[in-house]
Amino acid sequence: MKSPNCGNVTVAMPGHHLNYFFPYSGDVAHYETSLTRAFFALVGLSPLVHEHVIETIRQANQDLPRFIDLRPESSSLALEVSSIDRETGNALLVHLTGAPPETPASSTKTDAGRRYDAVLTYDCGWTVLFETKIGGADRKDATANIPHTLSERVVDIRWNDLIETIWRLIECGLLCGTEERVAQQFLEYVETEFESLCPYSTLGRCGGSPTRIKARCLQILRSFGPADRDRLDLGEGAIARFSCLVYNAEKRFLALCLWPGDTIRQAREFYTQAHVEGTLRLREGHQHWSIEPNLHLAFMQKNYVWTQVNLSLEDYLQLWVERMPHHGRTLARDEAKSGFVAAFNDLVSGMLASESDRPAFGEHFLATSRREMNICPGLAIVFEWPLAEAENLDRLGRFSGEVNARLREGLAAWGQTLPVEP
Repeated sequence: MKSPNCGNVTVAMPGHHLNYFFPYSGDVAHYETSLTRAFFALVGLSPLVHEHVIETIRQANQDLPRFIDLRPESSSLALEVSSIDRETGNALLVHLTGAPPETPASSTKTDAGRRYDAVLTYDCGWTVLFETKIGGADRKDATANIPHTLSERVVDIRWNDLIETIWRLIECGLLCGTEERVAQQFLEYVETEFESLCPYSTLGRCGGSPTRIKARCLQILRSFGPADRDRLDLGEGAIARFSCLVYNAEKRFLALCLWPGDTIRQAREFYTQAHVEGTLRLREGHQHWSIEPNLHLAFMQKNYVWTQVNLSLEDYLQLWVERMPHHGRTLARDEAKSGFVAAFNDLVSGMLASESDRPAFGEHFLATSRREMNICPGLAIVFEWPLAEAENLDRLGRFSGEVNARLREGLAAWGQTLPVEP
C-alpha cells in the first residue's frame, strides 16, 4: 500500500496493519503462537469454518460426533491450556502438522502438566484438544497426565487440508459478508507468512507461487505413476525413461517434457524411420508441441555437456537414423585422449557441436580420469500451456486429463505407452 502524502508529512500505512490476523509487531514465524492464534480466532468467529473443521477431524476419527450433535452453540474455546476441568467424558487429541506423518498416531501418558495449544469444549461431554507441530507429529509428548482418558483417540490433521477447506468455502460462496472477509484475511495472512502450508490442489490456488505450482505438478504426475521430485518414471528400458511437468516462472507457462534417446541404448531403439516420422507428426497435431535436438556427452548414466546443434531437426534425425546402427561408446584410446578429441572434432565439423562447447568438453572429459564418453543423440520434446490456460483447465477439473492425453500422445509417436494406468 502506498503512503499518502499529507502536506510535508508522509504517513506510513503498512498494508497488513488492518488485517485482523497480522500482529502489529513481533515475531510471526512460530506456529504455536501466531498461526494457531489466527486459525482458532477464525474458528471462533465463523460457525461454518468451525463446522468444517469438525468434519475434517471426523473423517480421520468417526468416534467424534457430528457437528450438530456436539451442540456447538454451547461450546467454548480456549488457547494455551495446561489443565482440563472435566474429569469425565470423551476427548480427542488432534495434532496439527505441517507435513504428513510417517507413522500412525498413538498416545502416551507420561507428560504431566502438558500445555495444549487450543481446546474446544462441548457441553455434550466431548473435548477436542489441539497441539501444533512444525513438521510431523512428535508422538512422545502426545498427551498430558490428565484425569480423563484419551483411549487412543489421537489423529493427525494437516494444516494444508484445513486451509484447503477454507479456500473451498470461499470459492463455493458459502461464506458471505464479514465472515467471508475475515476468512479471506486469514488466507492472506497464511499466504504471506506460511506459504508452504497453502493448498495446491489446483493451479489457481497456488497463487502463482513457483514452490506450490511445483507441488501441484508433482501431484499430477503421481496420478499417472511413480514420480519423485518433478519426474515421472516411465519404466526402465523405455525409449523415454522420464517425463517432467515444470513451471517457467519467467515466461509463465507450464511444460510437459519428454527426452527420447537420452542414452545410447535408448537412441538405438528410437532411431528408426517409423519412429522419426511419428515424432515429426507431433508438430502437426498441436501448435504447442516443440521438438529440438538434445545431444549431450555423458558418462556412467550422467549427462555432462549439452552441445549446440546447428543442423535442421529433419537433417539431425535422418543423420542419426543412418549412424545409430554403428554408433557406440567413444574410448579415450591413449593418455592424450585422442579418441575423445577426434570424436568431438567430428561433432563440430558435422554441426552437431560448436567451438563454444569445447571448454565444457575439456573440463568434463579431457581434464578428468574418464576413459569412456557416450555421445547421446537425444531429443527434447515439449508441450506448453500458458499458466492462465492451465489454471482455467485445472479449475474445471480438466488439466490433469489434458496432461495425461498429451503425455500419451507424445509417447505414442515412437510406440511407447504409460506403464501404469491412472
